[in-house]
Amino acid sequence: PLIVSQPGRSLVITCGHLFRDLSADAKIEVDVFSNGEPVTYVGTLTEFDLEAEIALITIPTDSILPVATIAPRNRVQQIHDRVASIGCSGGVAPSREQHRITAINKYEGPDNLECTGTPVEGRSGGGLFNTQEELIGVCFARGESEPLGLYAGPAAIYAMLDKYGLAELYAPEAAPTSQPPAQVAGTSWTTNPFAADNAQGQAFPTIDLGQQTTQPLQPFAVSPAVCTPETCGP
Repeated sequence: PLIVSQPGRSLVITCGHLFRDLSADAKIEVDVFSNGEPVTYVGTLTEFDLEAEIALITIPTDSILPVATIAPRNRVQQIHDRVASIGCSGGVAPSREQHRITAINKYEGPDNLECTGTPVEGRSGGGLFNTQEELIGVCFARGESEPLGLYAGPAAIYAMLDKYGLAELYAPEAAPTSQPPAQVAGTSWTTNPFAADNAQGQAFPTIDLGQQTTQPLQPFAVSPAVCTPETCGP
């Protein structure tokens, strides 16, 4: 989903494993849907974390685009809560699917949510939203033997945003952790943590996912060239 937008550039949050084997000269294409029609942008990888299954991409945008609201820290998820995922099943137009939370941090490693339903290929990287239409997760895996989906949880999202001084996106009154505060849609960032040289010329690492405490989950095999759900929002 898009989480920050201003004239000139916008920031997308998606899942990490899409970039596991990405070469330094690869081109990242991001489809932003407007009135049901995709507009393709060539993005720059800012960072990805394979353990947390979170990645950030910057795309050049001439105008302000709609962004997803990120749930605040005091928005606590509970088992059986109703949630909805947005994604591009099989590379088609974005669609909304209704779920229930079945487990919270059931798997070892960074914050994660397990939900009903089996995400199909193409929904990897799509957002998970609560009943307030706030982003609480990012889809990255499905159950092998049960109809379940796994999502990077809100704490994993917060941790990535904190690294870039973007706490204001989920805690408007929070003090920045390490950098001057960044502004949200319609204004200018006070820093430039998303410079292109952050992602160019690096040897992209391969990091194993955290060990699961129960049944294994199968990450999607999603091609960045297929309709990507990074910008799908509520």
